Amino acid sequence: MPKHHPWLDLKDTHVFRCVYPECATDEELAEFLEVVYEHTISTRHSYGWIIDATHLLKGTAKQRRMYGDNEKRLTDHNARFAVGTALVSKSGLVRGLITAVFWLQRPSYPYAILGSMDEAERWIHQRLIEAGVISMSKAVGDFES
Repeated sequence: MPKHHPWLDLKDTHVFRCVYPECATDEELAEFLEVVYEHTISTRHSYGWIIDATHLLKGTAKQRRMYGDNEKRLTDHNARFAVGTALVSKSGLVRGLITAVFWLQRPSYPYAILGSMDEAERWIHQRLIEAGVISMSKAVGDFES
């Protein structure tokens, strides 16, 4: 069973959530990425991610490479099971960091960089509906709760 990590909320079966802190050390990020890897690779059904990067203030070139490397080792698994990732940030700097990571390793799933958690919830639920994972009524019920 994958470990718990304070940045992650993995309670939902099909939508995994992450809230990034303002900054992290390389060691903290490595620990986080290992938990993400373990959880993702052990998931054998369709899923999507909502990543809240609204608090993130910086990331180093080494950390961008770490994200890209983790993305690369999950490519085949994500291509099979990931319906998408909704990233939340209004910051041009953070959007640039995300673009740089995806330039290093193009994701094998659709993604969107959105301005609010509400938009992210709607976007990821739409991907799950399109994939036939959840029904429209389930998505609306989850969103309203």
